[in-house]
Amino acid sequence: MLGRYINDPEQVESTIPRQPGLELLPITTTFLATKETHQVKGEVVSARGLLAETKGVSFEGYEIHMGRTENDEEGTAFCLNERSGEPCGVSDGYLDSSGRVLGTYVHGLFGNQELRRAVLRRIAQTKEESLDFNDEEREDEYDQLADHIRRNLDMDLVYAIAGLERKK
Repeated sequence: MLGRYINDPEQVESTIPRQPGLELLPITTTFLATKETHQVKGEVVSARGLLAETKGVSFEGYEIHMGRTENDEEGTAFCLNERSGEPCGVSDGYLDSSGRVLGTYVHGLFGNQELRRAVLRRIAQTKEESLDFNDEEREDEYDQLADHIRRNLDMDLVYAIAGLERKK
């Protein structure tokens, strides 16, 4: 979805054989009829953008997908070292040239605290904001978020769907 195109020649997901993607990454994904599911272990191989402070950081996660993604290898973000308990050396993920758009087949990637914190620090640095909020600032941010949600959602409907009584 993040790439240029999604191909579906075997009509796995749709009767449309080729659909444009969001064009955020220079990749093309082709759906396949067989589902891949693997527990994986890997490491970060990119050292730029969102991943600037993470090269060499190990992670664990899982893959579950029905496709193959083609790219130019220049933007490869990760190397999978193990798949379903078997050694491998599979490239995965793609980081765009700006270093701000990242796509991967690995789910649970940010379960790794070191990786998650490094990426969040990098985002904060690019926004010139600190990750350290005092309690009052944090509460203000939550209040702003809650106000935004209330303005943009039918909260009576949300409460009804959740089976809750709304306090007014």
